[in-house]
Amino acid sequence: MRKLSIASILAATLVSSSAMANPPKKDKTLTRQIHELLADNSICAKNQDLTATVLFTLNEEQRIEVLVVQTDFVEVKRFLTRSLNNKKVVIPDFKEGRQFTVDIRIVPRQGN
Repeated sequence: MRKLSIASILAATLVSSSAMANPPKKDKTLTRQIHELLADNSICAKNQDLTATVLFTLNEEQRIEVLVVQTDFVEVKRFLTRSLNNKKVVIPDFKEGRQFTVDIRIVPRQGN
């Protein structure tokens, strides 16, 4: 009986040690989070890629504050501003006020 309890304690220790040795996956990258925010869209890119460059900062709550959207497409500018502004993201080494630039490309959906 005693051997059984020692074996179960040893097994529990090994399981908990291996869980600590393999920490959970890192947080999603900022680029991946922005991609997810923009994934569900109704922008129709008819036979052309729609492009834009977005300049933004993060406030103290790590919410996006869109500063500038550079694009030739008014609909894309509205969509990006509406989809990104005030959305929460989480990044390591967060520093309030740091500015980011991201290039966005919306491509025609397959089958359209």
